[in-house]
Amino acid sequence: MHAFHQFTDASGRRDYFTREFYVSSAEQRTDSDPSGSGGDGGDLPAALRAGDNDPSELLGTWNGLASTVTKSISTLECALVDGAFTVRADGVGADGPVDWGASGAFHYADAHYLDNPPAFLATFDHGYMQVHLQARINRGVLVVGEYTQFTDGSGRSDYFIRECYRR
Repeated sequence: MHAFHQFTDASGRRDYFTREFYVSSAEQRTDSDPSGSGGDGGDLPAALRAGDNDPSELLGTWNGLASTVTKSISTLECALVDGAFTVRADGVGADGPVDWGASGAFHYADAHYLDNPPAFLATFDHGYMQVHLQARINRGVLVVGEYTQFTDGSGRSDYFIRECYRR
C-alpha cells in the first residue's frame, strides 16, 4: 500500500509517500511498530521537514514498454508548465492515440529512500469516469498504477491496471 502525505499548512514540509506491506492477521507480527517510527509521522527525517521535491527525474515523454499490449495509455508526458508539475496522457484508441489532455499532478518524495526519484499522483476526469494515476520510477522504468472509477451511474465495475513506461 502507498500512502501519500500532502502538507497544506504552509509549514514548509515536503510532501512524501510511504510504502507499507501487510500480512494476513494469522501471520501478523506481535510488535506493534517494527519500524520504530512511532507511526504518527512525528519522527520525519530532517530532509522531509523542509524544502521542495524536485520533479526533474520525472520530466520528459514516457512510452509504453510493450506498445502492442498497452491497455489504456500509450504515452505520458511529464512537464513543468508555468512552474506547476503536469502530466499529459495519450490514451489507446481503436483508430490511434486519444488525447486525454493535461492534468495538474502532485509529486512526492520517497520517505523511506530520500535519494529515490519522486512519485506522482494525477487525475484525469473524462466526465463519465475518473482515472487516477499513481506513478514512480523503479530501475529506470516508470511504473504506473491506474485506478479507473466510473462516475456515470452505469453500474460498470471500477478497475485497476498496472503498466510500465520508458523514455
